[in-house]
Amino acid sequence: FLRMLDIAVGSTGADGGSLMLFDEKRRELRIRVAHGVERELWPKIRVRLGEGIAGRVAADARSLLLRGKADASKFDIVRERGDIESAICVPLVVNGQVLGVLNLHHSSIANSFNEDDLRFLEQLAALDAQIIDRAQEHESLRNQAARFSAVREVRSILGTRAPLFERLEALCKLFSEHVGDGIATVYLRDDQSQNLSLAATSLTGGGFAGEYQIVKGQGVDGRVAQSGRAEFLRGEDGAVAYVCLPLSAGEESVGVLSLQIGSLPPRGRGAEEILLDMAAAMAEGIAQADREARLAVRATRANAISSSVSAKVPGR
Repeated sequence: FLRMLDIAVGSTGADGGSLMLFDEKRRELRIRVAHGVERELWPKIRVRLGEGIAGRVAADARSLLLRGKADASKFDIVRERGDIESAICVPLVVNGQVLGVLNLHHSSIANSFNEDDLRFLEQLAALDAQIIDRAQEHESLRNQAARFSAVREVRSILGTRAPLFERLEALCKLFSEHVGDGIATVYLRDDQSQNLSLAATSLTGGGFAGEYQIVKGQGVDGRVAQSGRAEFLRGEDGAVAYVCLPLSAGEESVGVLSLQIGSLPPRGRGAEEILLDMAAAMAEGIAQADREARLAVRATRANAISSSVSAKVPGR
């Protein structure tokens, strides 16, 4: 990606620019690489479709050549930059699908770019879009393989004959590894209070299982338990810092999984989807174990009743 931007900047004499990719699920553009924008700001800059110059180009799939400062009202510019006198923005399109935009700017010359620059960038963007499309296809395949492998590992742990607590503890350690040696904690539904009780954790010593409870609707974990929707909390740099995932098997909510991120936070939508898939597999296993435990209790009671009746019947 950086090479693509370097070619565009070097060939047009631009002062700086950026290559932004479109996040289809969030419906926004995010910086992949940039010149002239501090790296720590990249994750914080998000542009909705139709917003600003880049958002307009992405929404319309049409290039823009600007000589002089852009009209803030015309382009719905939220953060106006006084250091840009001229700009070019072209869409990255493959088979009618907008993958992102390529932005270039000059800080002091209003007529820095011309129609020849625009045509060159459109040709370059067409080539770049094909490369990006293939790279995204490969990344999608890698993500699918990683998701399958992670879910299989969860099911393998749940499929052992170890007590449920030990299986949950092993899963917490697995999740901890996936979030950079962070802290993973499982809270399960308490049928009597309808709150959530601490069931297992990746912390050494196991915490205080059963003694710590979460009330539905209170705090991040309680909010997720009530809504059934995952929450990914991010730091100032845009990296994920805390995750809370609902543990739901169909319509049945069995608890929540909280993840305090360690040294290597999950990056990208693919990594987040792996955590969601792992949590779903975990919830299914917990629900199945709960059903099996209830059936075992019923069978024990039935056998006890049968034995009691047999003992009272004369001749037996």
